[in-house]
Amino acid sequence: MMPDMGPIRGALTLMTLFCFLGICWWAYRPGNRSRFEEDGWMAFEDSEKPDVQTETRASTSGGDS
Repeated sequence: MMPDMGPIRGALTLMTLFCFLGICWWAYRPGNRSRFEEDGWMAFEDSEKPDVQTETRASTSGGDS
């Protein structure tokens, strides 16, 4: 006979709810606003330095065969 899983499922649901609320509190608290705004604009910033490793690999792999 299977034991009653109701209390275990209820406890798991409460733990999940508290984790979700904790993550929401952490993400939306005013102290993190500037950090997340800076991180959000990272994708739109141009990198000024070219990827040196890619250029080096492309120039050395083509002529030494």
